[in-house]
Amino acid sequence: MEMRRDELEPPSDLLARAAGELRQLTDDGWVRAERGVLDRVTRALRNAPSVRGVHAGGEFLLSATVLSAQVAERVDTVPDARAFSVHITTDDDDRLDGLTITLSVAYGAPIGPVSEQARLAAAAAATDALGDEVSGDRVTVDVIVEDVHVGE
Repeated sequence: MEMRRDELEPPSDLLARAAGELRQLTDDGWVRAERGVLDRVTRALRNAPSVRGVHAGGEFLLSATVLSAQVAERVDTVPDARAFSVHITTDDDDRLDGLTITLSVAYGAPIGPVSEQARLAAAAAATDALGDEVSGDRVTVDVIVEDVHVGE
């Protein structure tokens, strides 16, 4: 039987009914489910620091989470490299101070050259995102090879 849109339960009633059905689980199961949900929500809504960038109109602030995603995406374009994580540090003025990329390199690929290409890709992505040249004299870009994967 199909329900029309005007016959659907309001979201708050539907949520209350779903929560009530979940509570029918054992208390222990309810606590585990609740903690797991809360952990995921907390991770999704975490407050990310900002990184200061510059463009023709002046300065702006970019979420470190957004910058991390852009850097990881660029590093993933490097042949034989996969970015596991990107950690960003800033100085007291919220300017980019350092990038640390945790990397997986394809089995048999030369680690040194792949790491250097990943370092250059990360610096280029940060430069593009922030509008300020990311160079070795001002910003440290570290690459940690943590894993080896089977290449394609």
